[in-house]
Amino acid sequence: MSAKILVVDDESAMESLIRQKFRRQIRDKNLDFIFAYNGREALEKLQSDQSVDVVLVDINMPEMDGLTFIERLKDLEPNIKAVVVSAYDDVTNIRSAMNRGAFDFITKPIDFNDLEITINKSLEHVREIKEKQQKLQQAQNQLLQSNQALRESEQRFRQLAENIKEVFWVTSVDRTQVIYVSPGYELVWHSSSKQLYEQPMSWVDAVHPEDRERVCTTIETRQGEEYEQEYRIMGPDRSIYWIRDRAFPVKNEMGQVYRLVGLSEDITVRKLAEEEICKALQRERELSELKTSFVAMTSHEFRTPLTTIQSSVELLEHYSHNLSEEKQQIHLHRISRSVERMVEMLNDILLISESEAGQLKFNPTPIDLVKFCQRVVEELGHNDQRQPARSNPISVCHRKSSIPDASLTANLPVHHLNANEGAPSEQVQTLEHASAFFLGVGRIAFKLRGALPTHDGLALMDAKLLLQILTNLLLNALKYSAADSTVQFDLIYLDHKAVFRIQDQGIGIPTADQCHLFESFFRASNIGTIQGTGLGLAIVKQCVDLHQGEITVDSVEGMGTTFTVTLPLEWYTSTH
Repeated sequence: MSAKILVVDDESAMESLIRQKFRRQIRDKNLDFIFAYNGREALEKLQSDQSVDVVLVDINMPEMDGLTFIERLKDLEPNIKAVVVSAYDDVTNIRSAMNRGAFDFITKPIDFNDLEITINKSLEHVREIKEKQQKLQQAQNQLLQSNQALRESEQRFRQLAENIKEVFWVTSVDRTQVIYVSPGYELVWHSSSKQLYEQPMSWVDAVHPEDRERVCTTIETRQGEEYEQEYRIMGPDRSIYWIRDRAFPVKNEMGQVYRLVGLSEDITVRKLAEEEICKALQRERELSELKTSFVAMTSHEFRTPLTTIQSSVELLEHYSHNLSEEKQQIHLHRISRSVERMVEMLNDILLISESEAGQLKFNPTPIDLVKFCQRVVEELGHNDQRQPARSNPISVCHRKSSIPDASLTANLPVHHLNANEGAPSEQVQTLEHASAFFLGVGRIAFKLRGALPTHDGLALMDAKLLLQILTNLLLNALKYSAADSTVQFDLIYLDHKAVFRIQDQGIGIPTADQCHLFESFFRASNIGTIQGTGLGLAIVKQCVDLHQGEITVDSVEGMGTTFTVTLPLEWYTSTH
């Protein structure tokens, strides 16, 4: 006997495509297709032909859409399996269809090989259900026989029920008495059958609290009726399992319902698969959005340096003989800086790609945090293109309690301080014992707060990740603040924590934008023409997370921003 499939789709070409694809199965009478062009017409055909096994239904149709049709189908013929057809990224409608009872789904454009697999899987499921229902009906009929026939059929019934994976149960109509429950109950519910016989509603105790009221309401309102519902139960270890529960009324010779029989099936694997499908679809959507953002960013951010390079190259190529050595150097510097800018952007993109792919690892090494921060400050302070052309205050390190605050600052040109070349002897002499350390380079003022460690003072952190954190935050502070303003950078030692606080007096961040700061390619709405990739803070957040630290932001638009990074602090010892 051929399996019958109802195709509900408003596209006229669908019928010819399906007949062409399945022509051999149709010719061999393995499959029989009937067609309808909307949900209303499909319901009419189902009412006149109840031999349909599977319905293939498009979600978007005139007169009656696919979701409404699935709702009606469940009431009309719950054993027919519906396979929905939807757009690839229509996650909401797919989820809605599955929640309303759809068995499976396929996406447009339709892969007919995939369609054939899905149809075969659905038909196989229908065949299994029919076989089980047939066996169940046989068991019901046997229960109506005489006492001797009842004893014989009961033995056959037990053999059947005890060898299926599902939980087979028989109760009174009001569920106050459990007449029979198969051994599968103990495997699925992780509870004894003896307790269920003694307390017929004890199975409800395992139902998830969020589902319990709904389950009990169904039992009360559908008493003596056929019903189907899905719900979660919790095992002794708090594990969650999904159950599909179906109940069927049994009538006596007078047509009165006097028993309920049912099947309870563990569908956890199917539910998890559905969740994974939804997650995969969401990941695909996010990836698509990320690719779109990447293309938009690269096309915009690379255009400026490339234009600069092109214009400078053309000037040097055609007019170098008219340009002085100084002007030629200016153009060469512009080319060099533009190349550096593109390399920086590419490095940011590669780093965030590593992180997204889970390839960015945490590799801690011993670090002198004070010297590390000092080198970062010196590098960025010297290279700050926007600092005013003036002498810069160079702060020195002393025991703060032994010298007035006013003498902590000397007005010297910035190049007089170079950590790699040493420092004034009084600084070197007191650095290891200082309770406060000051360093000012360019527009950055670095200050150490809290007592220095009494031992070697080497912290276990990932130098590569920490450099990304500090560099990106300090560069942002310099970029988004006035050229004559100061960026305050504090390193604070707390118990088992190192706090890095960077405060600027710049343009600030609008409140509405702050929740999106650490998303890739996001840029605040008030940046104007200031260039940037929108990757810096996303990189910072990933690096902080790898340290198992936290980052907070406090910002008022027009007044400035403070970023605070707190990282776990473990000191290096010789035992490591």
